[in-house]
Amino acid sequence: MVCRNRSIVGELAPVESLSLMFYDTGSKTYVSAAVGSAKDSTGSARLDIKPGTFVFASEFLLKGQRAKDRMTLSNMTAEGGTWKYELSLAGGPYKPAGEGQYRKATQP
Repeated sequence: MVCRNRSIVGELAPVESLSLMFYDTGSKTYVSAAVGSAKDSTGSARLDIKPGTFVFASEFLLKGQRAKDRMTLSNMTAEGGTWKYELSLAGGPYKPAGEGQYRKATQP
């Protein structure tokens, strides 16, 4: 899955990122790799799976501050579902940074 995100949190300038999530058959885990305009480094990440819902959470540095983010995919079907992205800065509460619908990728 490929995710493109643009968000504004608090007094920070807009943050843009592009991330890939894929299944590693060797380790049998879900892995994420991301690049962004403000991520100084990436940290730990995990994927929790429940029927119809995936929650992917990671920790990283954002403009020198420790941050956490959480991407939730829900109402999942073969055709798509809904997504919500939340961000927590410096130990603060998670704040919504984006949400919407997604659909199955198609060949161009």
